[in-house]
Amino acid sequence: MKLDVICAWCQKHLSFKECANFDESLPRISHSICDECRTKVLDDLKQTDTPNRKDKLQLTKERRS
Repeated sequence: MKLDVICAWCQKHLSFKECANFDESLPRISHSICDECRTKVLDDLKQTDTPNRKDKLQLTKERRS
């Protein structure tokens, strides 16, 4: 069974992944992060000077929109 791997941030198709013993009732999609989104997320985290992880996650969510 092949899984379609997509970016969890931008939904861009990344690859197909072969998966043995896969439950047919589950979705055939897996998530990862593309290089472009990973760079943006890491840049956002570097720019955030607050130690509060919740604030950093909010900034990342805003960039996703």
